[in-house]
Amino acid sequence: RLLYVAPERLMLEGFLERALTWNIAQIAIDEAHCISEWGHDFRPEYRELKKLRRHLPDVPIMALTATATQRVRKDIVDQLHLRNARCYVASFNRANLTYRVVPKSSPYEQVLKLIRGRPNESGIVYCASRRTADSLAAKLNADGVKAKPYHAGLESADRAKHQEQFLRDDACVITATIAFGMGINKPNVRFVVHHDLPKNIESYYQETGRAGRDGLPSDCVLLFSASDVVKQRRFIEEKSEREQRVAQEQLRDMVHYAETRDCRRATLLKYFGEEFSASCSGCDNCVEPRETFDGTVHAQKFLSCIYRIYEKHGFGFGLNHVVDVLAGAETEGIRQRGHDELSTYGIGRDVKRTAWLAIGRELSRLGLIATAPGKFATLQLTEAGRAALRERKPITLTKPFDVETTRQSKKHRAGDLECDEALFAQLRVLRRQIADERDVPAYVIFSDVSLREMARVYPTTSAEFTSQQPARLVVFLD
Repeated sequence: RLLYVAPERLMLEGFLERALTWNIAQIAIDEAHCISEWGHDFRPEYRELKKLRRHLPDVPIMALTATATQRVRKDIVDQLHLRNARCYVASFNRANLTYRVVPKSSPYEQVLKLIRGRPNESGIVYCASRRTADSLAAKLNADGVKAKPYHAGLESADRAKHQEQFLRDDACVITATIAFGMGINKPNVRFVVHHDLPKNIESYYQETGRAGRDGLPSDCVLLFSASDVVKQRRFIEEKSEREQRVAQEQLRDMVHYAETRDCRRATLLKYFGEEFSASCSGCDNCVEPRETFDGTVHAQKFLSCIYRIYEKHGFGFGLNHVVDVLAGAETEGIRQRGHDELSTYGIGRDVKRTAWLAIGRELSRLGLIATAPGKFATLQLTEAGRAALRERKPITLTKPFDVETTRQSKKHRAGDLECDEALFAQLRVLRRQIADERDVPAYVIFSDVSLREMARVYPTTSAEFTSQQPARLVVFLD
């Protein structure tokens, strides 16, 4: 017998006591990252599962998750009081996914262009709010794209209907909040677009992971802007101080991924504790590296500003305040503290504020400045930063998104499978007809992998066809 139960129900008064009488032989905990406060979806009820070890000391416990860093994995072991725990970690590398970050300017037009560049392909557009998901779907439909919204604010019947339409390819695109995706295993999702910045890398990795489950090349595109970072920080301010500490660190890692000039695949894998040293042909930074510039003067100004503020008070201020001083902002906070009298006040007026914010974050990644722990995340110079300031060392910086023109992305997908694209399109139409006749999703008939293989080898006899396809599918030979 198998018993499926949510942790919240298991911990209800009386339920656990009753469950203990059922001669339990094995416990499996899914989404185990929810146990850890360092996980991206911490739920207090999950942490209560440690009671299972106390009541069932000799019953084996298995904890499963697809998105756990090394710190989260250790915390899971500690919280569940696992003895002699064995940890099995599969590779996090999804070699068929191509990762790209695009400066967010006109998000609807950008999303529409991305979709039109992939005609008749299935995709998911993740949005930060229900309102955005609804309005995006409405606009896409008005522009001829079959799109459906999906979020917790819809009636359950509507959510089920939209999900079914997506699975059957009646809707090519789902515009969704994070409520969409759990338990969905549609293999031919060809693209995932993040309309808004995710709050952490775990969420981003999990959501992009819904693309290309059939192993065929698929695209993951993130629209990024500094204003999205500000929005996420406002959400964080509503949390408790302890939760803020975790959320701020996770957001910094997410912003680092978006702004890095390094290989995005390697950055993702490193976050989960996996090294990646092979040449990546599946991210924008490797295919078309971002532009850099001699940022020595910019770095000197930024580091000097931090130094002068610290010299005046004996403690630092946050990133936004430092940028305000550089930009010569006329705020009450600056006047009250006398920061309008600093030698560094206004020396960065010629640079956009969003660019200064990006430069500050890059200097942090380079190890020249550090963020002090605590609620206010104040900045201070590191030893390397003081040396760079003192010795005027040359510093190369990445041109911030906000001051660079959008890169013209090359039409490239990791692991492209060459085939007759016209024949592939015809086979997709035929597959859809057969699926409609049998009232099943299209991928149940043939996967995109199978169709592309047919369009590559042109099987013309029964023997050639069955040598390429599973025997159970020869029913469709005629």
